[in-house]
Amino acid sequence: MVYLANAQKCIVGYELTKMRNTLFMAITRSRAWVRICIHRDRTPDDKAKIKKVEKQLESVFTEMRSGDVPLDALIPELQQKLRQLLAQVEKAA
Repeated sequence: MVYLANAQKCIVGYELTKMRNTLFMAITRSRAWVRICIHRDRTPDDKAKIKKVEKQLESVFTEMRSGDVPLDALIPELQQKLRQLLAQVEKAA
């Protein structure tokens, strides 16, 4: 596996042609799978959306911790999605 880091620099900046050519050559000359990695800053809208979801999740967790909304009271499909999400988080950690 070949990782190309900071590919976002090929989008804007100085000497774009040279940077894009370098990126293209790295991809085409690789004898393995290529994973292109970029880093982007979150927009104010993204940050606001994340804050909103964080508040909603905190409310849900508080309700479930207190026992007001037990896990088994949720519909089975939602229970399964929650378990899958938690398994993904555990796997990534």
